[in-house]
Amino acid sequence: MQYPVPFTPFTPNTQRLTISTRVTTARSDYSLKAQHIYNDASWSLTWTWPPMRHAQAEQVAAWIASLRGPVGTFRYTPKQAIVSGLTGKTLALPAFSQNSTIRIAGWSAGEASQLRLGQFFSIGAQLFRIVAAPVSAAADGTCDVEFEPRIRTTVAQGAVVVFNAPVGLFRLIGTEDVGYTLGVDGADFGSMSAIEAVF
Repeated sequence: MQYPVPFTPFTPNTQRLTISTRVTTARSDYSLKAQHIYNDASWSLTWTWPPMRHAQAEQVAAWIASLRGPVGTFRYTPKQAIVSGLTGKTLALPAFSQNSTIRIAGWSAGEASQLRLGQFFSIGAQLFRIVAAPVSAAADGTCDVEFEPRIRTTVAQGAVVVFNAPVGLFRLIGTEDVGYTLGVDGADFGSMSAIEAVF
């Protein structure tokens, strides 16, 4: 099996995508000042499927089994309130590892950015959420965007920034049971959980 695999074609009934923040803080007994020693975050995903026909459940069970617990990875595109139509945007400068701000090119000078708080985007297989963005592009046609989580690996200038169909890379948290319960309403898998695949 080659990973990552696409997410199952069956749409989840519920989806919960959260950022799990990890911060270690040391506080001085003398100055009482706090120092952040480590500050990072990663995605956590929990979902359920609606009751489905037995034949569909067999396909989903095969998809879960193909992941071999936390070994395999899959691509996931988060559900958004507004699907962005932005395309043709690239990194104006390299995006360095551990940065949480990037400069994106591809707008005309002063053009409305169409960026919004909470909007998802991706670079490669890493998924991000905008926490600060300008209303319009600068004179050079760029926008400085702040986001979470931080960039994991340095990305070269000119890399494509995807807004219209952002995708993240995930793996199951543990060795999920590959099974479902058959009832009068159909097959039920219960709740599934995954975390961002960090390499």
